[in-house]
Formats: sequence, structure tokens, C-alpha cells
Amino acid sequence: MIPDHRLEALAFTSIGHIYESKGEIDRALEHYARALALNEIAQDRFGRLITLYRIAYSLRRAGKVAEAGATSERALDMIEKLRASVANSGLRTSYFASVGQQYELYIDVLMQLRHEDGSAPSDVQALEVSERSRSRTLLHRIGETRLSISEGVDPKQIEREVSLRILLDGRSEQYTQLLSTNPNSKAIPELSDDVRRLTAEYDELQGQIRIRSPRYAALVQPEPLKLEEIQRQVLDDDSLLLEYALGEENSYLWAITRGDFTSFVLPKRSEIDKKVRGLRELMTARMALPGEKLADYQARVKAAEAQYPQAAAELSRILLGPVADRLWMPRVVIVADGVLQYLPFGALPTPQSAQTSTSIPLVIEHEVVNLPSASALAVIRHEAPLRGSPDRTVAVFADPVFEVADSRVHKTRPLVSSAQRNPSRTTARTAPVVSLSQALRGSDALGVRIDLPRLPSTRLEAEAILAMVPEDRRMAALGFDATKAAAMNPDLKRYRMVHFATHTVLNDDHPDLSSLVLSLVDERGNPQSGFLRLRDIYNLKLSAELVVLSACETALGKEVKGEGLMSMVRGFMYSGTPRVLASLWKVDDEATAELMKEFYTQLLEHGLTPAAALRQAQIAQMQKKSRQSPYYWAGFQLQGEWK
Repeated sequence: MIPDHRLEALAFTSIGHIYESKGEIDRALEHYARALALNEIAQDRFGRLITLYRIAYSLRRAGKVAEAGATSERALDMIEKLRASVANSGLRTSYFASVGQQYELYIDVLMQLRHEDGSAPSDVQALEVSERSRSRTLLHRIGETRLSISEGVDPKQIEREVSLRILLDGRSEQYTQLLSTNPNSKAIPELSDDVRRLTAEYDELQGQIRIRSPRYAALVQPEPLKLEEIQRQVLDDDSLLLEYALGEENSYLWAITRGDFTSFVLPKRSEIDKKVRGLRELMTARMALPGEKLADYQARVKAAEAQYPQAAAELSRILLGPVADRLWMPRVVIVADGVLQYLPFGALPTPQSAQTSTSIPLVIEHEVVNLPSASALAVIRHEAPLRGSPDRTVAVFADPVFEVADSRVHKTRPLVSSAQRNPSRTTARTAPVVSLSQALRGSDALGVRIDLPRLPSTRLEAEAILAMVPEDRRMAALGFDATKAAAMNPDLKRYRMVHFATHTVLNDDHPDLSSLVLSLVDERGNPQSGFLRLRDIYNLKLSAELVVLSACETALGKEVKGEGLMSMVRGFMYSGTPRVLASLWKVDDEATAELMKEFYTQLLEHGLTPAAALRQAQIAQMQKKSRQSPYYWAGFQLQGEWK
């Protein structure tokens, strides 16, 4: 009988893990060594990675930190070689998610070495490992956007790609429509499986096309930056970069300027996670809950606003306190990790004011910009000159028509409202509160039928923006004209700014199906495809300098370890957009229209950069008595280029 070395290796790894859990590290390392030898014989690369991780983890527990670092470095070298051989972007993303703990462990080991030997540049290495662990698929996709990788490839594969895409689009449309009309349908699981299977098949075919593409083969893949490159290529004299990495035992912060670099140890992930989620809950308390009575709503908001100052001050002390003496620079650039991606840093009080009774939000004194990684911005800047020069100013998509019951639809047949079609329908958008009405720009995709009421303020928002631009330099896609076809029209390349004011639908089960919702019916009430999905956004060919997503939770999405949030922002960055303005929660319709009008006034009439314009708009909003709560002004953040 031929021995199965892979199974033997797995058995030794499992036994080693048992010894490790009992604290018998030497015996654990003996078994891990035997497993590693068997992995080598079986040429099991993934088995080797698992075993190397356990060896490094055990060595660190035993106090052999230098040996743990050498083992982790060996594992990361293997990971990088494997990554380079994966052309399928979907597989590459899932692969990095599966090995994220390797990077986290190596960062932890390097920072521990720094603590033990203050003269060693281990904290610099730790930062560079952090950059290697972030948004690698994004780095590659940005560089691919201007290429036609299908040139020079077997026509049969291209035909298969087209047919698969049509089939996938059809199934996706059926799945999304059924979720929106009958979320309890027994057909949904089957359609979900079809979408998952077709997505995997499509991604696999895309990987094969890349492998066979002469253009792709000639493409030089961007590499993550070293510290000196970040300081030279990314930062200017006015910017402080704060890069965070959350860990199981410790978290870390690296503060970087053009001429300085410092590292700090922060509390572990679970502690920061609890505080961030608690603060977000307080920030968004003004979102009414389904079925909530007015008195209960008012009591909850009052309690949240009483607790908010202390909770915000505590988080500021943890996240910004270590760099208090460096916060004299005009701009703070945030590279967040984990739950920190859900936090509007601009709303945190400055460390100095957090110690007083009068807190000053960070955005009062600084522009605040977010990046998926420092390396990503370097790639965005490199690609920007190659994407063409738009000759028009702004394209605005707003106030789409979602239902036959909309009064704008020509009433050629009896109309049945969505509520009449399904009396048991629940809505996450308009809270059923006595004397309390809220219009929020978003909807959850799973568990309840999607509720998409008209957003009246989006038209006012759009008209205010369009009024600032000459007619021959703008595009108004309002009402029935706010269609998916218009959003995917190649002519959109002609506009420097693209603005979407509508609903979003998030889908954590199938992140690629998360959508901006455009008009779902035409003038006669006939249904049409109006879900601009994340997969569609990936394939847009834009030359826009700025995309504004004036909708709910457009900065959020499923978190993938090593890539970040698979959000609408990520989709537009894939398509080559250097700046995206997006939201962190379900924003209020009226307040958002006010903020956007001020933002574009600063941008178009006063000539400010998007980062500076957002800051001024947020300050103007918080100065209104009715808009002082961070819920009304802090939800939007700029991601990407700040220049």
C-alpha cells in the first residue's frame, strides 16, 4: 500500500497542535518538524504553509522570537511565489484571505523583536509586511483596467466568456429580483447556488484568458512599497499617514511623514472592536428602528448622546493619543484595518480636546482621507495619466423610478403598490414610528423584501449640483433617464465627476451582486434591469477624477481578510477611479442633500480639492443646530487621492 504523505503530515500537525494547546511546546515542535518533512516529500505547498505557521507560533510562545521570525519569513516567501502564479483574481483574493494569519503573526513577531532590541529596524519591516498583506488584488486590477487582455487569445475562449457572462447576468437578475419580491421563495437557494457556480466558472475562465494573453504576460505587476518609497512617492509635506494593524494579542500603529517614522503598540483587536462597534451604535442612534414608537426613539437618542462624548474620547485616546504630538499637520491619511474601516476618524475628538469638556472633532483641524493601502495610492497615481482626459464636468444620476406605483409612471393599467402586493412586507428604510418619518438611502438585501421608496431629496440635490455647471458640460440622468444602460455607456468617460444619488442594496452572500439601484421600470411601467452591480462596476471604463456615491453604506461590504471591504468603493477603484466619496451608514436623505450641495459648492465654485471640500461641507453641516449629531455629517468619507 502506497503511503499517503499528505494525510500523515496532517496527522502529525494535528497531534502537534494538541501538544501546543497543552503547553508542551517542545513535543509540539517535534511533531510539526515531522509533518513539515512529509509535506516536502508530498510537495504539498499549502500543507507546508499551515505547518510553518504552527511552528512560528509555537516558537514565539517559547520565547524564541528570532527563530519564529525566520520561520514566518520563509512562509511569506512561499506565499508570494504562490500568489504570483494565480491569474484568477477571485482565487487570488480567497487565497490571500486564507493566509492572512501568516502576515499577522509575522507583524507581531517583528514588533516583538523591536521591543526586545530597540536598535533593530523590525518595526520598519513590520510596516512593509503590513503593506504586503493589504489589497493586493486591488493593486493588480488597477493596472489591468486599461488593457484588453482578450487580444491574442483563442476566439473560442472569448465566445465562452461572453456566453458565460450573459448567463451569469441573467441568473443574477433573477436572483436579485426574487429577493426583492419574495425573499422566502424556495427558488432562492437554487438560484444562489447557480450564481455561485457560474461566478466560479467565469472567474476560472478569466484566469485562463489572462494566462494566455500576451498583453497580460507583458504587464508588470505592481509591488507593495517600502517605507522610503511611501515617504517619497505617496506623502507630501502636509500629510501624516496613520496605518493600523489589528491583532489577536496586540494591535499596532505606524505614523509616517516624509521625514519621520514611529511605531506604537495598541490594545488587542477584541478590545478595539468592542469600542468601535459601541461608538458606531451611538453615532447612528438617530436611525429609527422598525416598529419603534416616538417616545422610545427620543429616549434612546437622548441616552446615546449622553454616552457619546466619553465613548468617543476613549477611542480617540487609544487610536490618536499616541500621535497627539504629530497632529499638527493639515492632513491625516488613514489606512485602517478590520473594524476600523467602519469608523469615521474625522468624528473622533482630537486627543487634546478629548481631555476636556469641549471636544473638537478631528475634521475641524484636519482633512481626513482614507486609503486601502499606501501602495494602492502609488499605483493609482501611476495609472492616472494613462486613463484619458475628460472634456466635460459632471454626470449626475438621481431620483430613479423604482416601482410601477410611482406617480411618474404613465397609468395605462391599474397600479398596485408594493405594500398592497405584500401586506406582510417589512421595511428597513422608512421606520414605522408615530409622528416620525425618515428617508434613508439604502436597503438590506437579505431576510426582508427590498423596500425602495422614492428619495425626493435626491432630485433637489441633483438640480443644485447641475445648476453650478454650464449645460454643455453636464449630463442629467434623472428619473426614467437614470438607467443602468446610461451608467454603462462609454460616453461616461467624458466626465470628470460622476455622481450617484440613489438606493444601494448590499449582499454579503454574493458581494458581487451588491448594487446601486437605478430605474427599475420605464415610462410605461415595464420592468427593466436597473441594478448596477459590483461586477458591472468592475468593468466600467471611466476617466472620472471623482465618483460620489450619495447613498447608504457605499463604503461598506463583506470584509475579506487581506483585501478589506468588498464595497462599491473597491469596485470604482478597480475601474480606475482615483477618488471615491462614500458612506459608512444609512444616511438621512434630506441631510445628505444638504451636505452634497455644500460639497459641490466648495468643489466647483470655490475650487477646493475634494478632500478640502468635504471637510468644509462637514463643518458647515455640524454648525447647524439640527445637524450637530455626527450621524448627519460624519457618515461620508473620501477614499483615495487627496490632491
